[in-house]
Amino acid sequence: MTAQHAGAVVGFRTRRGERVNARVASSFISPEQAELNLREIGEQDFDAVRRQGRAAWNKALGFYPVCPGTDQYVLGAPLFPKATLHLPSGKDIVLNASNNSAQNRYVNQLNFNGQPYDKNWLSHTALMQGATLDFDMSATPNKNRGTQPAAAPYSFSKAK
Repeated sequence: MTAQHAGAVVGFRTRRGERVNARVASSFISPEQAELNLREIGEQDFDAVRRQGRAAWNKALGFYPVCPGTDQYVLGAPLFPKATLHLPSGKDIVLNASNNSAQNRYVNQLNFNGQPYDKNWLSHTALMQGATLDFDMSATPNKNRGTQPAAAPYSFSKAK
């Protein structure tokens, strides 16, 4: 169905407690693209697709949660040369990796709000204050950055 304003009403005759699964896909491109999107999703439910989407964005941004119950995000390498996250508070998280490329895929240095940052994790609390992360990317790994014990993220199994 294509239209400027489209909608649908669907009814099912079911027995009490019987479950009905409806598979719906959409696309801003075309009905054919919506069908392709539906095939790509397969038999996954909405929550599974949402989790996959969130994981893909975290990976692309270069930081992601690893240990539930902490406010830490483990650092990776951002995919984009620049990304801005607008927070509900009106503040922004800005990620800059201007020399990012297929060759320059390693974090050589990171500045957090203009200051050198040697940790391999970010605090959710600090990010929610608004932040600018400047990634200096390199073709070779910096084997000295983030090597101190304090640079490692929380680990339940880490010796105290």
